[in-house]
Amino acid sequence: MEELGILSQIKTNVLLRHFEPITLEEMKEFALQDRSETKFVMNTATFFEILMELSENYRVLEIGRKRKNAYQTLYFDSTDMEMYRNHHNGLLNRYKIRIREYLETSHCFFEIKFKDNKRKTIKKRISTQLVPLHINQKIHEFISENSRIMPDTLVPVLCNRYDRITMVSKNNIERVTFDMNLEFSDFHREKSAALPGIIIAEVKQKAFSNKSDLVKLMHKLSVPNEGFSKYCIGVASLFPDVKKNNFKRKLMLVNKLSGSIC
Repeated sequence: MEELGILSQIKTNVLLRHFEPITLEEMKEFALQDRSETKFVMNTATFFEILMELSENYRVLEIGRKRKNAYQTLYFDSTDMEMYRNHHNGLLNRYKIRIREYLETSHCFFEIKFKDNKRKTIKKRISTQLVPLHINQKIHEFISENSRIMPDTLVPVLCNRYDRITMVSKNNIERVTFDMNLEFSDFHREKSAALPGIIIAEVKQKAFSNKSDLVKLMHKLSVPNEGFSKYCIGVASLFPDVKKNNFKRKLMLVNKLSGSIC
């Protein structure tokens, strides 16, 4: 399994060489903090097929000559897991609250993601110098000003780590990410899980459009769009007492694609 993972990394790096690069500074045009998100879940074979088709229409983010970058996230929720439950129950006007660290650049942001009742995602964030493990005064004020969440109810719940490839379209205002090598642990690192061989693709647009070259390719390959929350799948995988009926189909999908959730 480890050898197979190394071979996949080599093949990914080779295929990424066919893409023109884009810098972090140039990426600012594609920030899309208020956006439509469309997600797809696939295995590595489909991912390689996609990479071979996309190089004419997309540029890939390059940081320090690296085209695959490591991310680390810490999610907060209330002690009764309100944000997880709201997503599980299909409620809109819901939040995700997290700290995300970009390991290549050492940049760190406290972020609030809001899914409104039109299914648009609005993200707001502030930079932090370190990964705070509690809600300090600056973050307390940021949460109060930008959400309906009571900051004093929040506790750290879930950590994840993954590698991300980021692309931008040459033809549209569109950003695409591919997340892989996803690992979860609870905040105290007593339990962990991984999704080997799973790639999560996400198309970010101002408003959903079928003109996206990636969306058209997904249709061509018969890969359906699939809502997928890394936070919710991580919680459902690690916490046996949470309600997870509405995530069972997604858990079965990643089981089928990866062979197991281990």
